[in-house]
Amino acid sequence: MDVLTSTPSTVINSIQVSCTGTAGQSVNVCLAFSPQSGMAQPGTGMRNPRYLNRIPAPGEMPGQVAGRLAFNFYQNRNPTQVWGVQRLSVMIGANGLGSESRNFRVRTAPPPSTTPAGFYSAAFQLNMAYSDAASGDCTTMAGIRNFPLAVTANVASGCNLSVMPLDFGTLNHNLTARAIDATAQIQAHCTLGTPYHIGMDKGRAGSSPAARFMQGDGSWQVRYGIYRDAARQMPWGDNREDRHAPR
Repeated sequence: MDVLTSTPSTVINSIQVSCTGTAGQSVNVCLAFSPQSGMAQPGTGMRNPRYLNRIPAPGEMPGQVAGRLAFNFYQNRNPTQVWGVQRLSVMIGANGLGSESRNFRVRTAPPPSTTPAGFYSAAFQLNMAYSDAASGDCTTMAGIRNFPLAVTANVASGCNLSVMPLDFGTLNHNLTARAIDATAQIQAHCTLGTPYHIGMDKGRAGSSPAARFMQGDGSWQVRYGIYRDAARQMPWGDNREDRHAPR
């Protein structure tokens, strides 16, 4: 997922419930997602948000680069309604079998742009309570089953660039002996901890980072150079030693 755009990510999944019993019988089922701490019988509480925790990359010490992603399980298409406890009724057919399915959506909150790249994970339980009694009270159902559920996400490393135009203004072609200085800004927006280098090629008519050319009418050309420092001593090129690296 791309955290630079702070766009939520949504995944659709489904739960299939299969029951056995007497033909014509109705089995009441309650489904809930447990907290991360372990198993629990379905109740009425809704935890919002839940979290995925970043797993240390190879070579990292635990906690060296901490991060987490907020998310939750939702019951509707939008999604806006947290799952909580979902109740359904499974009708047993003539063969003694019955099944029902429910879709659910897992959606992250808009991630902060400072979320570090890496693999995120959390373990949960899908808790199911069931009974063939008429009562639909999830907290008193005798049948209990718990199913492990892993939720994962991968935050990719990446960068976006914002570049201002470099404008030398109006030039008088008679002032050939005077250099004209201009300044522009490049802003790099990267996932936390992502190394990067910014290089510039020589353009279509340049021979070096300090000898680029702008083409005018006819055969007129204006020579210019792009530099990394205010003193114009460090040309900004595409070679490794010419590139700008984050400080």
